[in-house]
Amino acid sequence: MIPAEELSEMVFYHKDPSTGPKTIDVSKQTFFSFKHVMVSKQDHQAFSLLTVSDITENIRFIKLKQENYTLQMVNATVSHEMRNPLNSITSQNLKMRELLLLVKGLMASKMQMRNLKKEMRLLLDEFDESLTIQDSSIKMLNFCVHDMLSLA
Repeated sequence: MIPAEELSEMVFYHKDPSTGPKTIDVSKQTFFSFKHVMVSKQDHQAFSLLTVSDITENIRFIKLKQENYTLQMVNATVSHEMRNPLNSITSQNLKMRELLLLVKGLMASKMQMRNLKKEMRLLLDEFDESLTIQDSSIKMLNFCVHDMLSLA
């Protein structure tokens, strides 16, 4: 396979039985495949046969398939890496709403002060754990966004 840049001084003719000979424009990004075959006749004279094929469309198709595959992998990775932290934050927000309802219920109850403090400590520990998880998820999202922007 030879890129067209290396063939810029050459002129290639292609003979199509339906249209006759034609010139192949090598000024564009064009790729050729060369196949050399030794052919001999019965009297042992050696002849060479050189086949030149324009494989530009094949190369473009392969490149396009590779680009599409790369985009699919990037999409899948980004989707996974961003959805996990977002799901974690959403889950922790729901948990914190439930805890908030429990706090409001405790505040409205006629519970003894000692029992109330004990229950509040447990709820505050759960709030703290939820905030820690959310902070971690937010850092992961920031990291992902920073990486994506640095690639762009």
